[in-house]
Amino acid sequence: MIEDKEAYRAKSTELFNKKEDLFESLSSVNAVSELMKKYKVVYLSELKAKLEQEYDAAEDEYEKYTKEENDTFDEICKKFGSNQIECWFAQGHDIIDLVHSYLHGELK
Repeated sequence: MIEDKEAYRAKSTELFNKKEDLFESLSSVNAVSELMKKYKVVYLSELKAKLEQEYDAAEDEYEKYTKEENDTFDEICKKFGSNQIECWFAQGHDIIDLVHSYLHGELK
């Protein structure tokens, strides 16, 4: 029989939160286990090293791929004021549209 409703709710909430935290931790462990299988590693340090290496490679690839866009948008920002750029965004243009237009001499 529940004699102190508030104490019961507090304990119930505490136990529920503990259960949820443990479930989340178990899910994380399962995710790490799957990654270890995917990358065929035995140690967590190996997994971390492989993921860091792949991340660095992906970051380099992304930076190379988007270099023209970023460099050109930097030029646009220097040449045109932020109000003009915000206006173009408000008109539905995105960065790619602006870069394309700028490279074709269409931005005025």
